[in-house]
Amino acid sequence: MACANVALSRHLPPEIAFDILSRLPAKTVMRFSCVCKEWHALVCESSFVTTHLKRSCSTGGGYMVLIADTDYRADRKFYTLLCEKTCTKQAKVEPPPFLLESRNFVNIGSCNGLICFKIYARTEECPTLYMWNPIIGLLKPLPPSFFCDSDLDTSAILGFAFHASTSDYKVVKITYYNRGGTPEVEIYSFSTDSWKRISGATVPRVRCSESASLNGIIHWVNTPLKGGWEMSITTFDIGEELFGEMALPINYAEADARYSIESIAVVEECLALLFASLNDRRHCSVWMMKEYGVEASWTKLYNICLQGGEP
Repeated sequence: MACANVALSRHLPPEIAFDILSRLPAKTVMRFSCVCKEWHALVCESSFVTTHLKRSCSTGGGYMVLIADTDYRADRKFYTLLCEKTCTKQAKVEPPPFLLESRNFVNIGSCNGLICFKIYARTEECPTLYMWNPIIGLLKPLPPSFFCDSDLDTSAILGFAFHASTSDYKVVKITYYNRGGTPEVEIYSFSTDSWKRISGATVPRVRCSESASLNGIIHWVNTPLKGGWEMSITTFDIGEELFGEMALPINYAEADARYSIESIAVVEECLALLFASLNDRRHCSVWMMKEYGVEASWTKLYNICLQGGEP
């Protein structure tokens, strides 16, 4: 049977194989990627990942959710791939061994099924960036960037986004010198597998490493250096290669309470924020920008009371 599958793959034109495989469920794609090298290379392409995601959503499959889990009987960790709409199990994903063993794992972000993360091997070495496709088990180490952030004199902020017009995945890295100096901005391109420096950019000081990408724009929550509780959202357009700023909800700090932003994310193709009260850690709220870029469209969706716990 295996020989028949390999023979079929050799006689099937790549464009037809692409069209067929991109219409299959994620679990089936994972299995078929092992048929031959040609099909494995095909499902590794960024265009296939994007097409498969669009078709899965249009046919009612919805997005996939990756959840960490543990098999306590075997003392082994793994990930479960669930369908967002039906919460049905699609596949059991085995992560790279070193990913489970590392305690210095930092998630940068995810786009169209690709997950970007970094791992610190040793304190004196630069962290290594990876792109991981859990559907097919593809793990790609990124080449070293121009500037290292392994010592106490530097710190780095990263973001991960998809550029739709070029079907390219990009990583943005901002390296700050803690003792002063001009920050360095670099962009990694998945299609060229290389970094490039961005010169002459006015770089704001980003104070939060968590990010969310939407419409080819990376968003970070930013606390200004001048202090106080005034916050904003710093943005970077990976197409225009420009920084910007976006306002938070006007009345998020209600009843004179102090709030912190615990998380920034994309929900139903809209930018969303999770606020937590600093006066009472049992209460938080979820806000959504229903019309992108329009400050007045910020809407509170939920007030959440965490009885007996903290956000």
